[in-house]
Amino acid sequence: MARQWFSYAKEINALDLEYDDCPATCAEGEQTGPNTFCGECPVKTSIDGFKDYCSELLENLCPTTWRKYGFDSLKRTVEEISSLEDMPRTDRTIITHRLIGELAAARNRFERISRENEKPTE
Repeated sequence: MARQWFSYAKEINALDLEYDDCPATCAEGEQTGPNTFCGECPVKTSIDGFKDYCSELLENLCPTTWRKYGFDSLKRTVEEISSLEDMPRTDRTIITHRLIGELAAARNRFERISRENEKPTE
């Protein structure tokens, strides 16, 4: 899930700046209500793709366990771990240190795969 998180972030960051506030402010001006996505919103497409991919992955890896936490709870956990990366090592618990290490490994793998995919083919 963590590796897919970086892919999702890369997709979101590649969008034009006008999408930064979606869905609070619709870049297309086609919202049907406050904080709703318009029909063709690329932000929503990225979010839905991330959720679908991760849900399928979790279903394959641990079908009975992940559902008791739910997707949104697991996503928040990845976000929280990411926010702790700048925490001094001396302030980290062993578990926090391990989780940050796993997140860093997932990021490194994602970046290696991205670099490999960006190489020109011969």
